[in-house]
Amino acid sequence: MQTIIRRLIVAAGVLIAATYCWRSLLHSADIDRLPAAQAQINALQTALGAYKLDVGGYPNDGEGLAALTSNVGGHPGWDGPYLPRDAAGQSVGSNYIYRCCDANGEPEIEASKK
Repeated sequence: MQTIIRRLIVAAGVLIAATYCWRSLLHSADIDRLPAAQAQINALQTALGAYKLDVGGYPNDGEGLAALTSNVGGHPGWDGPYLPRDAAGQSVGSNYIYRCCDANGEPEIEASKK
């Protein structure tokens, strides 16, 4: 009986240690993605600036970031694409949230929590 209890205690200890290591590994993976996400957000903001110069304003919420690769709003001044299609395609739609515009009239882009 004591052998079974000892084995259960050892198994519980191993499980606790494995859980701690797994959580640490996942946390460090999230931190590694932050610089890449910030660099992509900066590129999107630069592209939005060029879009604004051509069209006279930022894309509305309905047009979103797709307006950087195709003239979804039918704007006559649109002179894009402002980004390569793969840069603003599926990855941007699923990884970033776009809102136009904040209290200062500037667009907001943030990484989604996926």
